[in-house]
Amino acid sequence: MENLFDESSGPNYSVQEIHGVDVDREKGQKYNPDSGNIEEGGLDTNMTLDQVIENAKKTNEMLLQKGERGVNIIVKSGPRAMWSLKYCEPSEINENIKGQKYNKKGEKYRDLRTYTMWIITWKNPSAEMKDSEDGEVANIESERKNSETDSLRSVKILKCLREDKKYHERIQKDIDEILVDCCLAMDTQERKQQLVYLVSNISFEDKCDILREYLVSTEVSLSGREEAHRNLYECFKRVTE
Repeated sequence: MENLFDESSGPNYSVQEIHGVDVDREKGQKYNPDSGNIEEGGLDTNMTLDQVIENAKKTNEMLLQKGERGVNIIVKSGPRAMWSLKYCEPSEINENIKGQKYNKKGEKYRDLRTYTMWIITWKNPSAEMKDSEDGEVANIESERKNSETDSLRSVKILKCLREDKKYHERIQKDIDEILVDCCLAMDTQERKQQLVYLVSNISFEDKCDILREYLVSTEVSLSGREEAHRNLYECFKRVTE
């Protein structure tokens, strides 16, 4: 884009400033805060660029809500001129700029030396929110899949330990500790009181079966289950090496 002078941005937009150009001779539109309506015409020459951008933002939103094209161009033809809000398809801005400076024969069409134009690119908050939501959904889905993978691995480990007696004595103490941790990670006091019975009075095979249930039970906190999966895997690696 020719005569690029500066580029800036705000929380909801980015702006390119170009000197010596215009896109058309339209009067432009503006938001009138007194009437709350969109009107034809320009904005007060004494307004700052930030104030004009805020008006352009409001004008753009209201026009889009009405199903009309918004505004994405600000033009000021000179220091004492009024600000004008316009619209031009982004893909057609370069051609329109050329069309205002030269006619079809290539001859000088308008003297735009005192003009300054700002091209606004509006950011889309709903799209950003959607991206954020999509990211959160992806994270949740990833966590769910990881949880399912942990559960399947733990079930296989417990099945192996339960059926192969050579591991019973070597990992008995570890299974007891994991069972106790699961009981302590439960919300109800009644469940926590079961830990003495579980550790002292049942067979290794039964402990494996109960631990398998605990590892998928929502009665045990998520962090408790995650830690149990981790500890079981580490213990299994150690005894099978």
